[in-house]
Amino acid sequence: MSGAYYVKCTECGSVNRFNNEKGDRPVCGKCKSRLDPARATSDKPVAVNDSVFASDVLGATVPVLVDFFATWCGACRSVEPTLEALASRHKGRLKVTKLDVVGF
Repeated sequence: MSGAYYVKCTECGSVNRFNNEKGDRPVCGKCKSRLDPARATSDKPVAVNDSVFASDVLGATVPVLVDFFATWCGACRSVEPTLEALASRHKGRLKVTKLDVVGF
């Protein structure tokens, strides 16, 4: 993971933003307990494929919304703004992913 990610504190419930590029284990800004980077989510939908589906979706520690889409599908593209809004609104509590089904 690189860039800004969000993780919900299991102790106090607050959502914390952190940058995983530093390599440090993040600490909650409110209660100072250690945060689990494996529970981190992005504020944007994350692309997944068959090689990472098991780890990123099935092995996720937070609820996951998977958008099965095709790049040529107009209806699929019309839901993109809604998915981005959901990812942003529920950052740290919900992982929004996108899986392009054309290759299957």
